[in-house]
Amino acid sequence: MDIKSILITGLTAGVGAWIFSTVLGTVQRRAIANLPHPNKQYANEVEQNRSVNYECKFDDIFPETINAIRTIKRSKIKKADKKTMSIIAKTGINWKTFGDKIKVTFQENGVNHISVELTSKPKMWGTSIDYGKNFDNVEKILAYLNLRFKQI
Repeated sequence: MDIKSILITGLTAGVGAWIFSTVLGTVQRRAIANLPHPNKQYANEVEQNRSVNYECKFDDIFPETINAIRTIKRSKIKKADKKTMSIIAKTGINWKTFGDKIKVTFQENGVNHISVELTSKPKMWGTSIDYGKNFDNVEKILAYLNLRFKQI
């Protein structure tokens, strides 16, 4: 190969990568803009983590959290364990991701005070764009719980 063909190949690949990333970035921004939730500045991260405190009993919030997860399309509870105070769920493949893993853990911090740790991330390692899907998962669960329990 001569230097001219190497340069042409490199430039072609570079321009192709730039076009591809521009298109995906535009689709990502539009998908996030259409989400019905506040705090969209966090939506670009594919792994979403939230920590929230509620005034309630564990026995009340645990089943409601399961119900909240079930509001997410194609979600399935994999494990709900009151002893470990955790819920593990997954979502199926859709046009945005190859599926997501949702984990919720609870901690009692006194009478009627529960800390909820919520994580939603892609099933597939290396996913760098999810069009706000994991952000949407977390926000849907929190919106459901916020309607039922007092956040402190």
